[in-house]
Amino acid sequence: LFVQDHIEWGRWTLSPGFRYENIDLLRTDYSLNDAQRRNPIRVRTNGVDVLIPGVGVHFELSSSWGFFGGIHKGFAPPGPGSNEDTKTESSLNYEFGFRLHNRRVALEVAGFVNDYDNLLGVDTLSAGGSGEGDLFNGGKVLVKGLEVSGTFDLSHILRSSLRLPVRFAYTFT
Repeated sequence: LFVQDHIEWGRWTLSPGFRYENIDLLRTDYSLNDAQRRNPIRVRTNGVDVLIPGVGVHFELSSSWGFFGGIHKGFAPPGPGSNEDTKTESSLNYEFGFRLHNRRVALEVAGFVNDYDNLLGVDTLSAGGSGEGDLFNGGKVLVKGLEVSGTFDLSHILRSSLRLPVRFAYTFT
């Protein structure tokens, strides 16, 4: 279930919302020698029932400039490779930034902080694990960063009738 609203008041826009998810997970593993899949060697179950709120705000400084921010709860289910002890991935995410948008250019700069209560990890050989692919609780993590993205149409500089859009994006964490 997903519910969101956009509330406009003058040059301000408030966008509160929430998502509700109910997930039942079941994974049945069989031996490689059991081609008919009659005798499972392991059965794993897990369940998730979560409410995920968030709110965003935007202030229109002019027809081209705007400032924005938001606070959102982050969530990822543990997946079918989990067992009953594996918790959901959860975080509280903050963002703030500004946007410039006109006929020739669009630019967005945003700072963000993702504060994880529980980051999920995967047991892989490349990460030094056993390679089982099992999910595990990774613990608390704080991620901070800056994102810059934009578009520009080079046809204005080259005086071309063809559109020549250029896009870029950069994330620093």
